[in-house]
Amino acid sequence: MRHNTDYISYRTNSFFIRRSQSAYTLTIVSGSAMPSDKNRLYLALYARGGQGYHWALLVGPKYEGVNSRGKRYHAKQQMHQWRYDELDIPMAATNMILVRVLAAKVKKMDCLESIMRSVPVRPDVPGWTCRSWVEEAYRTLQSDGKAIGPCPDWETLSETALWYVQKKVEEHRFDGLAPSGQFSTWQVSTWTMVEGQELIL
Repeated sequence: MRHNTDYISYRTNSFFIRRSQSAYTLTIVSGSAMPSDKNRLYLALYARGGQGYHWALLVGPKYEGVNSRGKRYHAKQQMHQWRYDELDIPMAATNMILVRVLAAKVKKMDCLESIMRSVPVRPDVPGWTCRSWVEEAYRTLQSDGKAIGPCPDWETLSETALWYVQKKVEEHRFDGLAPSGQFSTWQVSTWTMVEGQELIL
């Protein structure tokens, strides 16, 4: 499928994104939908002061309502000190969350949380950030093979998240300039890797 504005292409048996100047090529991980009512794992991007985004991993229910809750896992910096943070959160939109990318089905929640809690913060590593923590956590989840189901590699997932948030910026999702009613007021814009499409605008 191709769109003139974003130049998106995809197949159903593989996944990658290729960018050439303003053009993107997108191909899907798999043509099959995620089964069961297991929790879902998301990569989330949040607004923050200055350039860039705050990165986190979220776990939430397959079916969401206004009062649905989930968990956020990330590294956060307070008073110039990095620490791991794990928090129960509402799955509804807040002022800070921008987009989510649905990455995988959670197979074993206890395994997932054990892995999340084992990933250290590394403030002594030059250039280490919240994104670095998310990358290490996601790669560990992927290689573990027990915590989550089939999922894209980190490069694919992170590039998709950056492509998707830029897409929403261009659609005026966050600046109040979009036509009234175009976007949900309580749901977070969500892209699914499996189906290669938006679940929530």
